Amino acid sequence: MSGGDDRSVNVTDGDLVKPMLFLSGPIILSMLLQVGYNLADSSGSAASARTR
Repeated sequence: MSGGDDRSVNVTDGDLVKPMLFLSGPIILSMLLQVGYNLADSSGSAASARTR
């Protein structure tokens, strides 16, 4: 692995906030997508329950 493309993030030295946000970004995004899906799903099931 002697390439010039080093994408590693050092989380042991320096600023703490930037690496923490970098690592938590995908988790936050997936949680927001899940909340959106649950809202859409619950509003659809509530509309179908009213038509019965």
